[in-house]
Amino acid sequence: MSSSHVLSEVILTVAAIVLVTTLSLAVFFNLQVFGNNYSGTMDEISQNLKADIKIVYAAKTGNYEAKIWIKNSGKTRFSVNILATSILIFGPKGNFKVIPYNSSSPPTWNFTIISAFNEDSFWDPYELLEILVLWDSELSSGKYYVRFTVYDGISETYTFTI
Repeated sequence: MSSSHVLSEVILTVAAIVLVTTLSLAVFFNLQVFGNNYSGTMDEISQNLKADIKIVYAAKTGNYEAKIWIKNSGKTRFSVNILATSILIFGPKGNFKVIPYNSSSPPTWNFTIISAFNEDSFWDPYELLEILVLWDSELSSGKYYVRFTVYDGISETYTFTI
């Protein structure tokens, strides 16, 4: 075998090793990115499965007010600061609107945590949240719509009749 053939084979072998190494690193990098994305997605799905709420009951409690009772039926604790950023949609059929939290004038809403276990600043699993809605006109007879959404998009819808 001539030295030129040996040199050509060495060059081709080195080029093949460099090519295989480059391809392997590219595949490894993409697998690592996929794994990180998968892990983040699984964490998000897991968190959503842990957080859940259920509207238990709603009723008119005064001429301009209604109360809504919501159970934390998941495994997530919600701080009062998070609850204050939640979205409440309320109103009679065809006239419901987003109600601001703790506004100085109606319509507005605020809440009390009905504690089953402790007196802290968290809405713990199995505890009730009592929401007081102050409406800007007298609550008349008819169907009413409630939708409560906590910060991470977990929501519950409920209709009731006065």
